[in-house]
Amino acid sequence: MTLLTIDHLTQRFGGIVAISDVNFKVEKGKKIGIIGPNGAGKTTLFNCLTGFYSPTEGSVTYHSDKDINLSKKKVHEITKLGFARTFQNIRLFKDLSLLDNIKIAMNESVKYSKAGAVFRSRAYYREERIVHEKAKQFLDITDLIEKRHQLASSLSYGEQRRLEIARALATGAKTLFLDEPAAGMNPQETQDLIGFINLIHEKFDLTIVLIEHDMSLVMSLCDTIHVLNYGQLIASGTPSEIKNNQLVIDAYLGSDD
Repeated sequence: MTLLTIDHLTQRFGGIVAISDVNFKVEKGKKIGIIGPNGAGKTTLFNCLTGFYSPTEGSVTYHSDKDINLSKKKVHEITKLGFARTFQNIRLFKDLSLLDNIKIAMNESVKYSKAGAVFRSRAYYREERIVHEKAKQFLDITDLIEKRHQLASSLSYGEQRRLEIARALATGAKTLFLDEPAAGMNPQETQDLIGFINLIHEKFDLTIVLIEHDMSLVMSLCDTIHVLNYGQLIASGTPSEIKNNQLVIDAYLGSDD
């Protein structure tokens, strides 16, 4: 089932064309990789898909009970539809505990009123207990539950990445956009991340779209890969097809010879 249709997507900044006439589909439940050299337009594409940019031309259509054009939606509106993203530079609340980082992401799901929060109503305490337990469950999945009261700044780099992904999940997302999740990781941390992504993909029945330069991660993890170069989509296919595509080899992967 097609979840998203990206149709003739173009983003210009003045006279600079960051992405040009990009077309592809995202199938529900799949793990999708977007690769390409630096400056290829990958993050610009992500920003268009997640509401940070309104594309100059084209559309992003979410296929649910009815078709919804995401191109003109704001970030919080897209989040409410079940989409969340992480960033290349980790954006945690580093002076807050792990639990509080997760709880903040769940703010939209609480059911008490502002007055209930001010006057500490029964509904307030009931909802806060529910949020607290759910936050612990997300930390349990990341193997960070024992550190739940520590500050996010105390975590290792790989742990911070897992916490950031768990926080995105806590918004209620069914589709995750991960921007270079393995950036800065050593080989062991990357392998741990692959296992973690596979775990949450299966447990939460997710669709995952990721930008990544680590080809070992992309080739082992993704079902489909799309390749950008100078803002244009030059290839789409399975890892095997992409690995053997001469255009991709010339533009990005290079030859083994």
